[in-house]
Amino acid sequence: MTRAAAEREVRDGFWVKVRARLRPLQQGEAPPGTEAADRRMVEFFHQEGTKAWPDCPDPFDDYLPLREPELMGEFLHVFGRDRSPTDAEVIGFYARYGPIRESVMREGKRYPAWAERLEPEDEARLSGVARAGLCEPLWWLRERARELRLTYDIYVALVEDRKAVLHAILGDIPRGKYLRRAQIVAGRIVRDVADTPIPLPPPRDPSTPPSKAGLHAWRVQRDELSRRVAADLLADQLNKAEAKSKRLWVVSGRAWATSRKGEPEGEPRADALRLVRTRRISDLMTAMYLQLGEFVEERTVLRQCPGCDRLFHPARRNQDYCTARCGDAARQRLYYRDRKEKSAEPSS
Repeated sequence: MTRAAAEREVRDGFWVKVRARLRPLQQGEAPPGTEAADRRMVEFFHQEGTKAWPDCPDPFDDYLPLREPELMGEFLHVFGRDRSPTDAEVIGFYARYGPIRESVMREGKRYPAWAERLEPEDEARLSGVARAGLCEPLWWLRERARELRLTYDIYVALVEDRKAVLHAILGDIPRGKYLRRAQIVAGRIVRDVADTPIPLPPPRDPSTPPSKAGLHAWRVQRDELSRRVAADLLADQLNKAEAKSKRLWVVSGRAWATSRKGEPEGEPRADALRLVRTRRISDLMTAMYLQLGEFVEERTVLRQCPGCDRLFHPARRNQDYCTARCGDAARQRLYYRDRKEKSAEPSS
């Protein structure tokens, strides 16, 4: 979400801060085929102590992370890169933004979404903390980050009309076939390739190869079909988030001014209480896809910081680095690199 859109969002909400810790992944907490993936599990607890969540149906119902315009970029920076994040990066993300808490409903009960990837016998052996959704494995977080980054890259390729990037994301299609539909599953593109090829305009003489005009028309048709498939994929990803969120009328503000101890004091403020319409968001992944939906609606493309490769929304047009500190560090690295190269040059 852009900063202007974030200002329009309601500022009141139940923001849950957590204290996270990392432990090794236990047996059965990863699906088959992920033995080489990150073998760490994030456990999170209350900021006030080390006990688990209090006895309440869902403490994240009124969670409004859309006020954080850097949320999506920070999630991709920590979990979406080729290298594994450090312990400090993971703990820092959870301390600032809270847990992902993506869940599914089965038989009237809520289960963590990552547990659906496990074998049934492994899921049945999960600890009570895991079944309650109080921990999240890094293999799943990185998988979800790859999925979000793929979706964002498709959006950028569409809005900037980058045909080569779009073809690279969707993949090569075997000769004589065409791409009918694509979707993202487990962080990767799954394609539905049809046997009926895109019709190539025939040449005037059947014994001669197609003309340049015919090949151009075929490429235009192929590119248009790729854009349509990519746009359908983008809409499908965004619609999943829209279906998991809903707009509600809520009461914003307080009727009384309060002291430092939280006790009412003075006269009630006439304009303190008001009804506003806001989103109810069930998990952090939904919030990030809703942010991407705001980018799509406003045709906003994030900027990539040359110092740390972080995606960020610039506060001004000439902002090249995500923060002033990152810019200073990058300029210092360039300065010392240039000095080293000059000192290595042979003297004449």
